Amino acid sequence: LLTAANDDLLPPGAAESLRTALRASRAQWEEKVIPGAHLRPGENAMIRQLLELSLDWIERQGWIGK
Repeated sequence: LLTAANDDLLPPGAAESLRTALRASRAQWEEKVIPGAHLRPGENAMIRQLLELSLDWIERQGWIGK
């Protein structure tokens, strides 16, 4: 779960509801808080960084190899 520290689009209660649901599920997950506001179109450097973080996590789960 990637969340923005200063998310200006997603209400805090919605994010907490998602965390609560994930904790109650059997899903494998972890949360990483990214500095700044909600991701916007055109933020290509941040999009690449988030994709890399996601792929690294998927690899650590053993779902894909390098």
